Amino acid sequence: MLTQAVTELSASLAASPDIDTFWNRIVQQGTPIIESVDTHTVRVTFLWRQPEETEVERVYLDANSLTDHHAEQLSVMQRIGESPVWFYAAEVSNTWRSSYSIIPAPKSVVDEFDYPGAGKEDTTRRTRWLGLLEHRIADPLNPLSAGVDTRRSVAEMPSAPVQFGWDAPVFRKSIQLTWASSTLDVERPVWIYETVDDGLTPLEERPLVILLDGRHWAEVMPAGAAFDRAVQTGKLKSCVLLAIDSVDNQRRSKELPCNRDYWSAVVDELLPQVRAVAPFSSDRTRTVVSGQSFGGLASMFAALEFPEHFALVASGSGSFWWPTGLKRGEDGPPGGDIAARIERDGAPDGLRVVLEVGRHESDMVGHSAAVAQALEAAGAQVSYRIFDGGHDWLCWRSVLLDSVVELIG
Repeated sequence: MLTQAVTELSASLAASPDIDTFWNRIVQQGTPIIESVDTHTVRVTFLWRQPEETEVERVYLDANSLTDHHAEQLSVMQRIGESPVWFYAAEVSNTWRSSYSIIPAPKSVVDEFDYPGAGKEDTTRRTRWLGLLEHRIADPLNPLSAGVDTRRSVAEMPSAPVQFGWDAPVFRKSIQLTWASSTLDVERPVWIYETVDDGLTPLEERPLVILLDGRHWAEVMPAGAAFDRAVQTGKLKSCVLLAIDSVDNQRRSKELPCNRDYWSAVVDELLPQVRAVAPFSSDRTRTVVSGQSFGGLASMFAALEFPEHFALVASGSGSFWWPTGLKRGEDGPPGGDIAARIERDGAPDGLRVVLEVGRHESDMVGHSAAVAQALEAAGAQVSYRIFDGGHDWLCWRSVLLDSVVELIG
């Protein structure tokens, strides 16, 4: 797609091949370049300049919910004429938000990982993608970063909802502890963050917010400063954040999908350990379990399995297809085991749930809707929302804070 921006840039280069003068215009403007198409649509153009004396065979774009690294053919940027400038353009909604990386690859990397036929099988597609990811970079002309040391930038269209609080500077770090679980037979770090004092909430009455995939919320996208901002502006009570590490992908896939032993260990072992360091309320109606993807599934399971401890759920893009769908292309009944359980057993009294899912998450939208409908039919209080994005930590950070504010604000 030759957008107006690329057409003008091509003409500018043709008229004056001084690449530095041309590129200075782009530096001043910043990237990506966004042009209005109509009331609801914009054209977004990603640009990257190949450094001098750098050999590049192909430049890939990885933009969440725009490109698809599972596809047989990956999305690649195109060179503008004979210049060292590469571009990728697309039309998107003016409310769209995405994290993205640029992946410049020399011929040796392309030959090793993206050889002809590499995209035909699941195993070779995965190997291809993991190999290319080693070469990803953030957009050098975009000051907005999607987390600490992620090599991912932020693409936000003009009408994307404001992500309240996430621009707050990080002044304080979490307290890191080691949780040595005898039940689960593993040690892992957990992080405790006590928000600023609202001057109203006694320490022992502070709500507890459990953050699954806790390393992300403690180190990659530190959530504490955003929660502090919410407290300082009166949106939220003082609270205690408990971020629980997932250890590794294998353990995560075992512990988060509807695992009673995991939550027994959290309740019996971890919560008393944390309470000794940072007092919080034991009231189930002041305890939020939050998670995304498998974590979104786990947070819903926790409230159904341990209703005496957890009455508030903040679920982002929950994997409610589980247990069917572990293999790509499989699909089971809408809402999976969670919806079936709610339809069979009902919902605990006082259960309040916020469910959000991305518009571009394919069948996950239907699975989330099925869980929301089952909850509503069972008498639970549920808010169900669809955001304009994909399976993306960048989108989930506002889902997290907005949901918690709704539940305990």
